[in-house]
Amino acid sequence: MTRTVTARKADQSIGAISAPGSASYGTTLSPTATASSGLIVTFTASGACSAGLAITSGTGTCTITASQSGDANYNAAPDVSTAVTATLVPLTVTADDQTRQYGAAEPTFTATVSGFVNGETLGTSGVSGSASCSTTATSASDPGAFAISCTLGTLSATNYDFTTLVDGTLTVTEAPATVTLTDLSQTYDGTPRAVTVTTGPSGLVVTVTYTGTGGTTYGPSATAPTAAGSYSVTATISDLDYTGSSSGTLVVSAPAPSPTPTPAPTATPTATPTPTPLPTATPSPTPTPTASPTATPSPTAAPTATPSPTPSLTPSPTPSTTAAPTPSPTPQPTPTPTATPSQSPTPSSSATMAPIQTDAPVLTPVATAQPASSTAAPTPTATLAPTSEPAPVVKAEPTAPPAPSAIAPSATSAPDSSSSASTTVSGLAGESLAGFSPGSSVTVRVSGSRTIAQFVLPRTVGTIDTAALVASLQDSAARQTLAYAQVEMAFVSAAAPANTDVPIIDPADLRRFAEEELDGVEPFAVSGASAMRTWLVVNVSVEQYVPGSRVYLVITSDPLIIDSAIVSNDGTARLSGAVPLEVLGEGAHRLRVVGSRQLSGIVVNAQGEIHVPDTALREVETFDHGTTAVVEITGVQRSGGVRTIVRYIPLRGEYPWWLLIAVLIGDLGAGLLRKRGHLVFARRRWLALASLTLAAVSASWLGWLALWPEVVPGCALLLILGAFVIMRSRSTAQPALATYRY
Repeated sequence: MTRTVTARKADQSIGAISAPGSASYGTTLSPTATASSGLIVTFTASGACSAGLAITSGTGTCTITASQSGDANYNAAPDVSTAVTATLVPLTVTADDQTRQYGAAEPTFTATVSGFVNGETLGTSGVSGSASCSTTATSASDPGAFAISCTLGTLSATNYDFTTLVDGTLTVTEAPATVTLTDLSQTYDGTPRAVTVTTGPSGLVVTVTYTGTGGTTYGPSATAPTAAGSYSVTATISDLDYTGSSSGTLVVSAPAPSPTPTPAPTATPTATPTPTPLPTATPSPTPTPTASPTATPSPTAAPTATPSPTPSLTPSPTPSTTAAPTPSPTPQPTPTPTATPSQSPTPSSSATMAPIQTDAPVLTPVATAQPASSTAAPTPTATLAPTSEPAPVVKAEPTAPPAPSAIAPSATSAPDSSSSASTTVSGLAGESLAGFSPGSSVTVRVSGSRTIAQFVLPRTVGTIDTAALVASLQDSAARQTLAYAQVEMAFVSAAAPANTDVPIIDPADLRRFAEEELDGVEPFAVSGASAMRTWLVVNVSVEQYVPGSRVYLVITSDPLIIDSAIVSNDGTARLSGAVPLEVLGEGAHRLRVVGSRQLSGIVVNAQGEIHVPDTALREVETFDHGTTAVVEITGVQRSGGVRTIVRYIPLRGEYPWWLLIAVLIGDLGAGLLRKRGHLVFARRRWLALASLTLAAVSASWLGWLALWPEVVPGCALLLILGAFVIMRSRSTAQPALATYRY
């Protein structure tokens, strides 16, 4: 018997499709599904996706269908579908960095949109509109860095959204200012010869430096020179908001000598020539240097020194050159002559007197008039008499002006007094400073160095986390801020600031740096600044400093001065320094403010003594340990002069040895445990090492907070020693014993 069996295809089914519930625009899906027959499953898509399973929209739904058409053994499987929700792609809106000068209008702020997919750009992505960006800075904001913040503004898109907004930076730079020097040609008069400086805009603070040139030795100094010579003058604007400088040459000329006027010689009376020669004046045979007698014809005859306008000498046929013998000559006192009259005057119609190189009277022959009652013969007589004309004076050679005195004369009749000594804070607290005028006020000037922030650099600059560095510096500044000095802003820039001029140092302050134990200080200057890529920029404000003095921002790597400024009349100043991290070495660094602070309100008691108050002593103690504070007390002394007392106070804070001792005790404890066999097992050794590490890190942090960064390397060395003690190998016998004890 034959039976026919008809074979039928088997049915099959498709399991659930594995696909994400949502996908962003531009994503290509890769769904999976399995047929019960093991045959390959195919997929089709519709809706917000393409046939290639790519999401083509930022909104809507993409439907994925799985199919298996069967084969000779299986029927087609029923289709299975799943839905994937299309989502928008997030874009990032970043404000573009901008730069402008102080006082200028804000630039047009723009933003950059990034994060497009599918090779799209801003022009092809369908994004429209623009972001709205602004800053808190105004045209009056001081130079520095300010954040540029953006909102969405009118931005819109179909397939994108704008979820990430990144701030940019507005850098405000110093505005250029003009500096003009005048009065560059002056004449020595014994007072400082300062040039006149004008700025545009007017009223800016300017630092003027004078340096001798062309053989003149002087400076550089901020004090105008007094002596004659040639000086190079440089005027630099010391203003946070402006930059500019000018230079020139000041010439101080020696004053022209004041010549003594020489009177012109006066012509003698004109004689009318006659056939008889003019009588010749003959001096006495033995003239004395004290007096010369004058012959007088009669007791009543008065000689005249001034002849008539047109005197005529008419001698008798027998002229005589001597006085008549009958009258007695009357000697007349005359100044001591140093020259004799001319022995042989030449007769001429106009006799000219030659200048004489002396201040003695000049003797010259004159005619003596005879009165009518005289009984003497009318014989003209030549008489030696002083002339009424002033003698010519020899002109002196011009001489150089006297060199000015290096010591200014005291303005008071009493001499000034001063004294100086080294002491301590407690010693100054118990000291009675005497010699002042009772009831008068004194000024106290305290000079020193104050740390305002600390930071640490790794060995390689390229590994610096700038955000962490700035955060650490700002945290340090917040902990160390004082009422008179604080960090306003600190940031790291990839480009050199606009103004990288070499800071100005007053030569008089170099001695003060040495007194404060900051030897070797020098202004920061770097060549190739444009090649530096990591700049630390710090803005600092100070107050209660001596008006007109110079305050410095110092980074104590060598140390380097990175900025300086003149303190304004209200005792405040602004400092903005920049230094590339590439030039700093690894390890801890300090930012310091160095300058002179002024304390007032201290009055002398009735005994002429003062005691430095506790407030002033506390101000001294705020300066850095390891340096020296200088206290200058100036007032009026009893005798009326100025009295100055200077005290040098070395600040030697107690080194925190107890921190190192604590870590050392941990090392000793580890060694003791190791020796007794309690650290045989690795787990115990690692636990001991972790405990010692925690103690060393804690001690280092406490030393850092106490402004003793030197504690850090000490703790590191002790930690290494302890690790060696804990982890060092031991003999085989000891571990066995230790295991037994355990």
